[in-house]
Amino acid sequence: MSNPTDLGIEVPHVLREYALLADGERGILVGPRGDYTWMCFPGWDGDGVFSSLIGGAGAYAVTPVGRFVWGGYYEHPGLIWRSRWTCDDGTVVECREALALPASPDRAVILRRIVAVQGPAQVRVVLDLRTQFGHPPGTSAAPRRGWHVDGAGGRCARALGRRARCPAPRPRSARPGADVAARCG
Repeated sequence: MSNPTDLGIEVPHVLREYALLADGERGILVGPRGDYTWMCFPGWDGDGVFSSLIGGAGAYAVTPVGRFVWGGYYEHPGLIWRSRWTCDDGTVVECREALALPASPDRAVILRRIVAVQGPAQVRVVLDLRTQFGHPPGTSAAPRRGWHVDGAGGRCARALGRRARCPAPRPRSARPGADVAARCG
């Protein structure tokens, strides 16, 4: 089982510093570093696919490269969260994130849109899907599961009888206003 710090994700913050994304079937806790530290699937009482909040493995993080001060806010109305980071070089980066509606018990669609608000931006993206609160796909504790690369260059996994897909984002400029969008579901 990988340690969250192996992925560049530090130890958890206090709970009040996390944001909640939800779609009625499940929820995600978003940390101040842009890390999804908790999500159960297929429902609220399912196995954790992201569980670094409690010391397990599994995370999905979008984090600026270098030092930054974090913040964020909910868009009104609803559960759309905007993570916002001001970097030490003057760069400002935002990530708009939500769980897509309508919700379905057998499918979770995570939406993240990264925007360089001011200056050129570099972000680090980590996707480490796990099953059963930390077991990697393909281990003996998680039989019949494994990662593969699909024909379009995206990464796919099959876990708990479900399929996950994260298409490879198209390269784009990191100038202000540019964005990178990826849909995993």
